Amino acid sequence: MDFIIKRIWYITIPTAMAVLVFQLYWLRITYVNQQVSFEQLATDALQKAYDQAVINSLPGKVVTLGEKRSVKLSAKLDLENLDAESLQKLIMPSNPTNQDTVFTVKEPTESMNSFLSEVLSMSSFSQLNPAVLNKSYREELKIRKITLPFRLSVLKKGTKINPRSGTILVQLKNNKQLVAAEFSGVSKLLLIKILWPIVLSFLLVVLITGCIALLARIIYRQKKLENMKNDFISNISHELKTPLAILSTTNDVLLNFDGLKDQEKTERYLRLSKDELYKLQGLIDGILSLSKMDHGDHGLGKPEMIYLHDLLKVVASRFMELKGVTIELDLQVNNYLVNTWPEALKTVLSNLLDNAIKYTPGNDKLIRLAVTQDSKHYFFSITDFGIGISEEHQAYVFDKFYRVPQGNIHEVKGYGLGLSHVKSLIEKMGGEISVVSQLKKGSVFTVQLNKK
Repeated sequence: MDFIIKRIWYITIPTAMAVLVFQLYWLRITYVNQQVSFEQLATDALQKAYDQAVINSLPGKVVTLGEKRSVKLSAKLDLENLDAESLQKLIMPSNPTNQDTVFTVKEPTESMNSFLSEVLSMSSFSQLNPAVLNKSYREELKIRKITLPFRLSVLKKGTKINPRSGTILVQLKNNKQLVAAEFSGVSKLLLIKILWPIVLSFLLVVLITGCIALLARIIYRQKKLENMKNDFISNISHELKTPLAILSTTNDVLLNFDGLKDQEKTERYLRLSKDELYKLQGLIDGILSLSKMDHGDHGLGKPEMIYLHDLLKVVASRFMELKGVTIELDLQVNNYLVNTWPEALKTVLSNLLDNAIKYTPGNDKLIRLAVTQDSKHYFFSITDFGIGISEEHQAYVFDKFYRVPQGNIHEVKGYGLGLSHVKSLIEKMGGEISVVSQLKKGSVFTVQLNKK
């Protein structure tokens, strides 16, 4: 079993770690891709804003091209037939003249804006206005649904910029100037954009963790069951060997040492053999009953109308004969006539009383058996003042083969089937059982049965 557990962990843990590493790598790649996409959008918006700002700076401005040569540019530039060669001739005519040259712009295209901006940026026609550029850039970002705060700078070419921590820098270079936009809060925006992948990854991690935890719980529970099974086999072997050894001894004495000639000794040995046979029969019946319960054959039969007081007296009388044992009966019910399964109820109460007596040390043992009721249920409470059960073991006392560890105490014998058998019977009867206990103060087992 330990070898199998180790092999499972050797497979499970590396697999889980590989999945987690892949998830982190995938989220990192997604974040980087989103960042690259943002930078591309911001750069594209900056380029368009810059082109627009350069063109908007042209209307009505007279620019000196050289000695006695100037060009007057207006807002009406006819760019439909304008190309690079034509623009160069207009800016620097081959036949210099003192007359102003007027250009008319009629709805320039985006590519023409970029071309014209590039050409004009190399000349002295335009003087870029940072306020116009800032306004134009904000509008372009709004079109692209980017509303982050930014700081726009127009610097000389070759200037080095060190972005602040947590910001993203977008730069646009030309022959004369460096235009830079520094954004803050980009990380938060990118995380919001990849929120669903993060949520899905988190859910996947939770699912994997939950599966591993469930697997661990199943494995350890199986290991515990195996240990309890081994303890059961050891205990049942001991329980079988003891009566068999006694029976073998008494039989040998009676047959080989003239025991049959002594009537008193014969009767004593026969009573001893009968007691041991009774114990063996009880052990076998308990195992068979539990096996029937597991296979759904509860054998309860039909419920019967009985007097509760009489049934409790019968159960208590079996233990009242034991030396030092006192059982107090406390019935707080309106009607002693109840409809239930008498044999099953006797078995349940007998097992609980037997356990209460076993785990109450000392010569004088006081056990209380109380019955109360409400509108829908009967409550049977068995209270002892024995060694008690620690809280960590209370959840397992009804498991098959489970026995509460008692350290070096070996006086109490058993094989861990009594309370499991009791719980099975109660569940077949449609009831519930619970326990409240404190170490060295005692335990209270409460059986709840529905009224018929």
